[in-house]
Amino acid sequence: MVIGHDRGVITLNLAENDDACGEPTRTQLGEAYRTLLGHFRHEIAR
Repeated sequence: MVIGHDRGVITLNLAENDDACGEPTRTQLGEAYRTLLGHFRHEIAR
């Protein structure tokens, strides 16, 4: 499972909060940073 949204439902992968799990994803996607809080803020922004 990845973090994202599906038809208005925000999904969060809590395992990505652990650096050992989240860091490879951040690197693979070329993101400068990746946090669950940052994703949630992004999804609720209008």
